Parts: sequence; structure tokens; C-alpha cells
Amino acid sequence: MTFLETEKARYIAAKPGCTWLSPAAKEPGQYRARVYDFCIPVAQAGENLFAGSRGRLLDYFDEFAIKWHDGGHRRPSNHLCSSMVCGVNFLSVMMDEPRIATRFMRGIFGDEVAEAVPVDGSFVEFEWVGNPAIDYIGEGLDRTRGANATSADAAMAYRRPDGGKTLVLVEWKYTESYSTEYKGDGSRGETRRARYEHLVTDPRGPIDTSRAIYDELLYEPFYQFMRQQLLAWRMTEERQECGADRVRVLHLSPRANTDFGRVTSPPLAERYPDVRATGLWRSLLRDTSLFTPVAVEDAFAPLLGEPSGGELHAAWQAYARERYPWVLRRHT
Repeated sequence: MTFLETEKARYIAAKPGCTWLSPAAKEPGQYRARVYDFCIPVAQAGENLFAGSRGRLLDYFDEFAIKWHDGGHRRPSNHLCSSMVCGVNFLSVMMDEPRIATRFMRGIFGDEVAEAVPVDGSFVEFEWVGNPAIDYIGEGLDRTRGANATSADAAMAYRRPDGGKTLVLVEWKYTESYSTEYKGDGSRGETRRARYEHLVTDPRGPIDTSRAIYDELLYEPFYQFMRQQLLAWRMTEERQECGADRVRVLHLSPRANTDFGRVTSPPLAERYPDVRATGLWRSLLRDTSLFTPVAVEDAFAPLLGEPSGGELHAAWQAYARERYPWVLRRHT
């Protein structure tokens, strides 16, 4: 079974006794014209979000007109395995909590983090595209947060001991896995080539083209890795606009999801066998410190294991442990 199938089965079994859903939300839900037990009714879709952050999140997504992936009108997806919902449920506890955000980033980046600082108005910004007036990687200015453009699933920032500021673009995965479908064919492939190939081959850019060429990156998730890394690089070039003198990518995915780690680009898989996709991507960069892959289980261990920092943190700890029990299975 894939991790996605395992999670669907777990939700079906756990749904009747879970404490974070109302009785109405425990009923099967319609998703893309079919009814499934691993979904909740569309009317109760809001209950897919952690209750302690739910109101804040719904207001935030409304304020910035952010599209919920697979969601209905102003509501998140009703699919319990939604990756976007999962990421929001973990990261939202830090939106207005600088102490928790600092603890989280220190657990990943160590002494380089002096303190968390807001990106715009909060310590976590979702579906962040940077300055909407700047076309960083040739995708046009008619960008929508959450759709039709390269955006970070979330953005965070920290002040370093030297006084500089680092912006962190967060990419989040949950149950995803990918095929070997090539994304370079047809008119869409031509559009992608016009947008990104010259950035990939730019000698000032982040990708070491002696190790991988553009066409070898046109397989998910490498196509996503490429765009995120290019976005981080171009934001660094526009440092006065993003307010940071360094931009790095943090990739978070469950260690439990072994399906995601497969190298899907056939030429890369042949040249670099026996390596996880995120580790391979890091090795393809000129500066490997600009991409940090961390298991969700490891990244959140400090926040789940320490004494709570208040009622919201304590409620979130209990929720995360029950909703996503795999996060407690930390091992190397």
C-alpha cells in the first residue's frame, strides 16, 4: 500500500472515535462527484482545520484571496488527506507566536537563528509569492496566491546573529507521490522552456548544470524543486523588495511517506541510484545550504515534546498527536 492508501484507511478506521470532528463531520463526504469515507461532508469542510487556528485561517485566506486547493467557496478541501490542509494545520500554530516560530527554526537551522521575524504581518505567510509587482521568474504579474504561479506553500523569516535576515520558503508534502511523466512536451512544454530554461542555465543561478540539465528536471517533483529554487534565487537578487539578504528553501515531508522519495527522472535515476529525491536535488545545487530537506517528524519533534507555551500550543499538541500520529514516530 502507498502512504496515501494507508492514510485513507487510517482515517476511515479512526473517524468514529476521533475527538476533533463533530458528529455531522464524521459522515462520508462527496469529493469530485463521488462519496468517500475518508472525506467529510462539504458543509463541515472547515472542521478539516485545527479548531484553535480555524477562524484565523479562514479570515486570512479570505483577506488575501488565497485559493484553497480542492476547496469550495471560501472553505478548505473536505479530503482528510489534503496536503495543503496538513501543512496549514502544522504551521498555523506559529502565525502569531514568535517564541514557537523561533524554537521551530532553531531546531532546523541551529544557532544561525537569533529570532523569528514577521514576513509581512505574521510569522507564517501561506501561499506566498513575494512582491506581486515583481515578476521573479517570468510567470507574469497576474499571479494568484495558491494557483497559477510558483508560490511557496508558506514563508517564514529569521534574524541572524550578524543582523542579516533570512527568508525561508517552505515547501510542504504529505501523501504525494509522482510518476515518470515528462513535462516538456507540447505547447505547455514550450511555455515552460521559454520561462525557465534560461534561468536554469544562467551561470549565476543555483543549479549546477554539470550535474543535471534542464530537460532532466521536467519530472515531478524535480520540476517543483527547480521552480522553488529559482524563485528563491531571484528573490535574493531582489533583496530590497523581499527585505532579506538570503533566501533558502525548506522542504518538509513525512519520513513515513517513502513513496515520495523515489527519483522519477529516468536519466537522474540512472546516474544517481540509491538516493532519495530531496537528497539528490540538494546535491544538484551549487550551494547545497540553500535547500534543506527535513522530515516532518524531526522538524516538529521539539514543538510536540516540549512543555506547552500556552493554551493554543497545548491544544495543538494534542490535536497533532491524534490527527497525524505518524509524526510521533521519529527515527533516523
